[in-house]
Amino acid sequence: MYVLIPAYQPDARLPRLILELHRADSAMRVVVVDDGSGEEYRDIFDASRTAGAHVISYERNRGKGTHFGLVSPTFMTTPKALESMIAL
Repeated sequence: MYVLIPAYQPDARLPRLILELHRADSAMRVVVVDDGSGEEYRDIFDASRTAGAHVISYERNRGKGTHFGLVSPTFMTTPKALESMIAL
């Protein structure tokens, strides 16, 4: 199963959430989309990677609709295609 988490300027709860998701299901794949949060949030996204998430970063904010496939067809995809996109 994949969990897609759009994140704009998240706090320290994000890496803890990822750890909890992995505790619930160790096979779960978590993808966090940094939606243009900026350099001051780098530590949180680094901690999210350490917690087991794959992080995709955008330089500017695109809005969460983009990440759920409501605006961009890029994320309207199959799990197999998503795996190749993020190279898990």
